[in-house]
Amino acid sequence: MTRARRISATTIAVIAALIAVAAAARGVGHGRAPAKTLASSPASTPAITLRMAMSGRQRHPARAESLIVTRVGTGSVPTPADVDHAPPRRASVFLRTAPARASAAPRSVRVMRIHVPAEVPAQHRVEWTMHPGVTAEVLSATAGVIAAQAPDTDRAVTVVTRVPARAEAGILKVGEVNFHADSVSVIVPVELVIDRIRRAWIAPARASFGALSGEKLTLSVDVRNTGNAPDTIVLASMVPSGWAPIPVHRVMLLPGERRTVALATKVPTMSGSTAAYPEVRVHLGDSVVASVTLPVQVEDRSTRHRMAGPVLTVGTSSSVGDTIAGSPAVDFALSGRVANGVVVNGRAGYIFNEATVDRRALSRVGDYLGGPFLSLRGQTWYGTVGNTGANISTIAGGGAYGVGVIGGASHEALSGTAFVAGVPNGSGTQVAGRGDYRIGSGSIGVAAAHLKDEGPARRGVDAVSLIGTATLKNDYVFTLEGGFRQYEGGSGAGAAFGVQHFGSKNTFAFEAAHTPGGTQAYGRSLNEMSTSYGHRFSDQLLFQSSYFNSLDRPPRTGGKYDSRGWSVAPRYAFTPDVTAELEVRQSRFESVNPTGGAFASEDYITTARLQKLGGRVQWNAGANLGTTSRTTTFGSGTSATLQAQRIGVNGGGSVAFPRVILGGRVSYSSSGAGAGFAPRQVDITLGASRIAPFNSPRAPIFRAEAELTSWLGDQPSVTIARIGTEIPLPSNLSLILDAERNPLLRAGTGSTPWILAMRLERAFGFSWAAHTPMTRGSVFQDRNGNGVRDGDEAGLAGVLIRRGNQTAVTDNAGRFALEGTDPVPVEVDPVSLPAGAVAPSVAAGQNVKTVSFGIVPTGAVAVHLIPVGDEVGRRPESQPDLLAVIARDDRGTEWYLRADSTGTVHFDALPPGHYAFVLDPTATSERLKQVGDPLVLDVKPGENIPPLELRYSPRPVRLFNGGAGTTDQGRRRR
Repeated sequence: MTRARRISATTIAVIAALIAVAAAARGVGHGRAPAKTLASSPASTPAITLRMAMSGRQRHPARAESLIVTRVGTGSVPTPADVDHAPPRRASVFLRTAPARASAAPRSVRVMRIHVPAEVPAQHRVEWTMHPGVTAEVLSATAGVIAAQAPDTDRAVTVVTRVPARAEAGILKVGEVNFHADSVSVIVPVELVIDRIRRAWIAPARASFGALSGEKLTLSVDVRNTGNAPDTIVLASMVPSGWAPIPVHRVMLLPGERRTVALATKVPTMSGSTAAYPEVRVHLGDSVVASVTLPVQVEDRSTRHRMAGPVLTVGTSSSVGDTIAGSPAVDFALSGRVANGVVVNGRAGYIFNEATVDRRALSRVGDYLGGPFLSLRGQTWYGTVGNTGANISTIAGGGAYGVGVIGGASHEALSGTAFVAGVPNGSGTQVAGRGDYRIGSGSIGVAAAHLKDEGPARRGVDAVSLIGTATLKNDYVFTLEGGFRQYEGGSGAGAAFGVQHFGSKNTFAFEAAHTPGGTQAYGRSLNEMSTSYGHRFSDQLLFQSSYFNSLDRPPRTGGKYDSRGWSVAPRYAFTPDVTAELEVRQSRFESVNPTGGAFASEDYITTARLQKLGGRVQWNAGANLGTTSRTTTFGSGTSATLQAQRIGVNGGGSVAFPRVILGGRVSYSSSGAGAGFAPRQVDITLGASRIAPFNSPRAPIFRAEAELTSWLGDQPSVTIARIGTEIPLPSNLSLILDAERNPLLRAGTGSTPWILAMRLERAFGFSWAAHTPMTRGSVFQDRNGNGVRDGDEAGLAGVLIRRGNQTAVTDNAGRFALEGTDPVPVEVDPVSLPAGAVAPSVAAGQNVKTVSFGIVPTGAVAVHLIPVGDEVGRRPESQPDLLAVIARDDRGTEWYLRADSTGTVHFDALPPGHYAFVLDPTATSERLKQVGDPLVLDVKPGENIPPLELRYSPRPVRLFNGGAGTTDQGRRRR
């Protein structure tokens, strides 16, 4: 019996060997090169490495051997992983090519044609299989056959994939296509390059702020990265004249990340009781992408017993040189509250002699010589008369301006805007309006416009459009507009579309519009498209990119204006103050006139920056390198092209001392001929600001600056010098002086004169009430929640107190005063409280003279959702942001919050109490359960609570026998 078994094994081995030899001979007979030929491919092609893969068991070495050929890099050695990934087919040659790539935007559908690789033998029947990846959804077929007789154009596979809305910038792996023909199997990876979108959002952290004249004020804003890539958001603040400047803030944010930023300033002593509106702008690169106005109610200490009214500032300015004085000018500015909830703002100026006025000199001392206007704004309405403008909508028209009136109002779900104005320095009438109706988280609206400018611009349009907006879950915002436009030279239908998404790590934005008539019909262009993307890899590393394309064809004058560009910019923060940035930017512009001539310019520039912002010492250093191309095409068809390189370095810094701020900057640039810049230029600037030699709030403040510009011998150097001062005077008067010596403004070849500009102004405050008895009180931090002010509980500054139409602002000690002792309830305005604080109950009573409010700080709790496996190893597959957590107190009150994309739920303001935290997975299609008992926690006033961890896993699978009466139940339960 043993012998028979041995003979059988030997026989099987011999038969297997004969089959292998026959198969090799058949391959040579069919024109395929033997293994030795494949292994010795030319040096210009990748090396082919031969391996023997054992498909049978180890005790039968001659059983079913197959030759596996894998393409690797020249000189490389195949790894065992290559054998594991070999296709389970009869193929003896296994190849893997370079990926097939295409660009795409998040939340889009991409169609790709994947051609049969050249390595697959021609004129053979090809079987293909698509293996989708885990991050992209493939909508097309996943397997098929290409006939041997198919032409070359049809020897391809169509792959349709839906790009996820949260797709990050960079490479997105769609899957792999496996082509199999005869004994050759080739795998082609399919990938998408996801575009980058760059945007930001900003809003006040409080609805209103309170301040006292002469005291420090801390403003706060909530800023959010709404792009789809990590980004550095630059906050530049503009405060009213005389306020302490707010340093530039830089915040590095992940896509969708939101942060509260504190901005410190100081209100001047002579500001009076008024309403002020500092502005904070968000810069991304060189562009301002968002801005917000912060309403601040300023109360004058000397008139705390009066109701604040508007402030009228009257100023007169003039300038004088070495031999002649310029014409004087007078200007007026009105701002402040005229009634409860009604704010006025307006400006006007008058020049006595236009022929001799020096507008530039007067602007250095803050004289306003623009068009006059007067605005009133209430809580649900607004209106402006004088110089004004409007942007009704993308299709109905934008950029209309002139002398006229604009106003708007809202009531519940309805809102509307109307605009009527004449054309400045020309003739024509501009009339437009828009109405919107809010439905849930979206709105529908209609806009109409008749805009006509018969001046030098010669533009006009009659348009009507429908507008719809919708905000879906996970912060998807869609805008769609369609309408009809008629203009000089034609008419047509227009459309605009936009979508935004705010994720936790990446955000994106996309806008596209077709506006018939273009700029000559009050449109931004004929066709335009812009997109941006950002991604944050960590708290330090961010990446952002953008792309834009615009085409305009004026229907009346003809021609074409085409512009496009892109940029990529990674950023790295070594510390919160020290940041390194690298930006690569390309821009192109082409202008073609109707006669056939054309001009085109194209610029590539790479900029690197290293800077420190914040603190007493600030500095920056940078360099740029680029190329410039200018092409001019003449009417005859001939063209000339000039190309040049541009190089630049720059650096600067400042140091703040108690009585002076010293600063300086230096830059060098070099440019080739034809770029439109100086061949060589050096700029050196040294200056001192906020020079306060005297320790008094009414002492003058000085400033000085000198700037040297040199062209290194190509032409004479130029030195510009400036000095100035602000001097407070009695009776609310203020004197501003500024002197400048600027050779660039010199007329002729004589000496350069000093130009002195002077301004004298006075603020008049209006009050609507006389001296009356006062109601006084205080607002304090009730840290232990007992309602009584203890010795260690400080007052709260900048809190608004209201009683009927009256308002007051607490000082640094939390004290306030209201006019009269009426029985009207006194209350704290909750929108002026810091985030996470609970306003107390209203205090009311007959002839109340003393009131006290204890502000209870709430607790902030962060709950981290941790997915874990169940008893059989299954893990949750749902996105973390589909989950929610319910915080329930002892009285049954619930707080419901959705998790972010990292699986974290932030309860920012829970009142003191006893809470249980429970998982809510109802928004997911997956059956999940909370692991363990509910989390229980006591929240105390102002306590810093460590983060909690809530674990969850899949529910057990339940099986039903499907008997009568249980079919539907079994279908629902899993």
